[in-house]
Amino acid sequence: MKKPAPKTRHLLIGCIALSSAGLVLSVSAVVAHRAVDWGSFPDWLGGIGTTTATVLFALGWQREAWLRRQDHERQAVMAIRQLLLDVEHLYVVERDEDGSLTPDGRNTEIRLLREIQAHTAAAPKPLRERLYQLTRFYSRSAINNFEGDRDWLIALNCNRYGLALVAAYVQGDPAPAPPSFVAAYEAALAEEEAILEEIDRERREERERRRRSSGSDAAQTPGEEDPQSDQG
Repeated sequence: MKKPAPKTRHLLIGCIALSSAGLVLSVSAVVAHRAVDWGSFPDWLGGIGTTTATVLFALGWQREAWLRRQDHERQAVMAIRQLLLDVEHLYVVERDEDGSLTPDGRNTEIRLLREIQAHTAAAPKPLRERLYQLTRFYSRSAINNFEGDRDWLIALNCNRYGLALVAAYVQGDPAPAPPSFVAAYEAALAEEEAILEEIDRERREERERRRRSSGSDAAQTPGEEDPQSDQG
């Protein structure tokens, strides 16, 4: 995000100067009215000075509060950007031989994502809403503990989407992110849904196999024979 332009600082200085001048004018009018009987003109002039001073001071205060909020948002965005870069680096260096995230990597990822969520609350509203979508997607099942190249690619694409959001905001681009990153994010969502459906299907099949196996075992278990049935 760009720093406030010099004309903004000049405007603030001008507001403060005019506010001070209006206050001095108001006091001078009151003093002059008491020293010399000029009729109602000094009272009118003092009212204008007081009103001008109040309005300009309020405008300057609002502008200063807006600048402070902008700076706070900029710091939050920069912190999110660095955390996303840390996550991307984590996805590269903390992988097992089979491509899964290591236990240490999972703990680090959880910590980084929590920090991202904390800073997201201070981000500007348009960016905040999209980052909340991203962190909600991160916090869902398949991504936090990804296994293998497929889940890793999904997580990496989502992280790059977050970086694209932040970069677009910092550069002042009105578009939230390049279309390619939006498409990658939507593809990642669809891929995750497919993974979850596959996991649910495998679990249902496993439960069905266990049920059938337990039923067949019960049918094949021989019952105890009555020893008196063989006598007679």
